Amino acid sequence: MTHDWLGLKKELSPRRQLLLIACSFLLPILLWCAVSYVPWLWHPYIHVTSPGSVEYFSEGMDVKR
Repeated sequence: MTHDWLGLKKELSPRRQLLLIACSFLLPILLWCAVSYVPWLWHPYIHVTSPGSVEYFSEGMDVKR
């Protein structure tokens, strides 16, 4: 006997439809905001503050890791 765990074989209630519509819009935006603005999550560039003796870096540059 199979069970319909996700409820895909019946009509969703209006409240659940509204919740799914809101989540389908908000979750991608929240994920994008987290990846873009949370520094410890993902940042491909490093801000150079002290280039040392290397000539091809200058102070204030952003370079890939």
